[in-house]
Amino acid sequence: MLSSRMKLALAAVVALAAVAQTAYASPEDQQSSVNATLGLATPVGEVGVEGTFVLDYFELGVGVGLSNMIGGTSDGDKKGSPQLQVALMPRARVPIGKRTLLTFGVGLSGGEYVVASSPFSSDPYDAKAMALWANTEAGIEVFLPGGYTFGAYGGYGKVIAHGDVTTPNAGRMVLPDDSLPYLGIKLGHVL
Repeated sequence: MLSSRMKLALAAVVALAAVAQTAYASPEDQQSSVNATLGLATPVGEVGVEGTFVLDYFELGVGVGLSNMIGGTSDGDKKGSPQLQVALMPRARVPIGKRTLLTFGVGLSGGEYVVASSPFSSDPYDAKAMALWANTEAGIEVFLPGGYTFGAYGGYGKVIAHGDVTTPNAGRMVLPDDSLPYLGIKLGHVL
């Protein structure tokens, strides 16, 4: 049986399929897109949606998603507690073929960060706080038939600011300056 999160992700993919076109899109087309994202520790969390607005060799990605969907807490709760994430990522676009381009970006993201929920975390406690991240990323995007795009990306995020930190057992404490690698994929459709 599909969870409500999986149903939401499936609905996003079906919605993209409903607006299919017959021609290939290409990097030279100045077309913006809407993308469903899936990944580990990405700026929009594990699952999200990103609008990409294109201008010549640059694009601006604006995204929203949910983090903490695969993590648990040390008290045995393996479900996690999804938290809203938002991201803003300006990127340079470098065409490397008729239907392929590389992207390189530096941007910001934010939302509640739960240390034990991260798949890359080595910290043994469940500290959480609102956090602002600086992110760097590189990716590849392929333009497919019907106006679809598929991409893969990876990057590195570092906490640059955070609010008060709480833990279930120790009250308030200082969140260590944290940094995480991230990996993601996206399926989109040009507008």
